[in-house]
Amino acid sequence: MSLFTRDPLGRFTKTLFTDCDKVFEEFSIKVIAQARGNLMRLKKGGGKLSKSLRADVLQTAGDFRLRFWSTNYGDFVDQGVSGVKNHISGTDYSYKRKMPPPSIMERWAKTKGIKGRSKKGRFITDKSLGFAIARSIFYKGLPRTLFYTDAFDANFKQPFIDKVETAYAADMERILEAEFNENLTN
Repeated sequence: MSLFTRDPLGRFTKTLFTDCDKVFEEFSIKVIAQARGNLMRLKKGGGKLSKSLRADVLQTAGDFRLRFWSTNYGDFVDQGVSGVKNHISGTDYSYKRKMPPPSIMERWAKTKGIKGRSKKGRFITDKSLGFAIARSIFYKGLPRTLFYTDAFDANFKQPFIDKVETAYAADMERILEAEFNENLTN
C-alpha cells in the first residue's frame, strides 16, 4: 500500500515533510490492516469493501490531513443504519421512506450463493429473495460494526502523537536548515 500526498487542489506533490509522511503511512497501514481484520472477524471481509480501503495525506504549509477512503457504503457498515421499526443507537443514518434497492440485494445473495425458500419449503426466485432482504433491512436496519472506528481508535494513541511531534520537528529542522543554507549562498 502506498500513501499519496496531495496538495489542496488534489494534485500529487513532492512532500517536504518526509518524516511525517512516513509516520502517517505507518499509521494508515496499521489502521487499514486492523479494519480489514475486523471485517474478516465479522465475516464481511474479502469483498469490495475490504479491497477499497485506502488512505491519503493532504499537506499544505505544515498542515496535514489524513483521509481514509472506502466504498460509498463503508460508512453505513461502520456506523449502522436505523430501520423504520428498529432504532440503532449511535448512528446518524436511518431509513425513512425509501428501502434499499432489491436488485442490489439480489446480486449480493447470488454472489453469496444464498437461495431463499418459502414457508412451504419451496425455492423462491432470486428477485423475491432480493425484495425480502431489502424489506427486512428497511424495517430492522443494519447493526453497527465499527470496523473502521475501532481500528482508528486503537491506533490513535499517545505513542502515535509523540511520533508525529518528533517527525514534524525533524522535518522542520531539515527544511529550515536547507532554507538557511540557500539564503547564505545567494
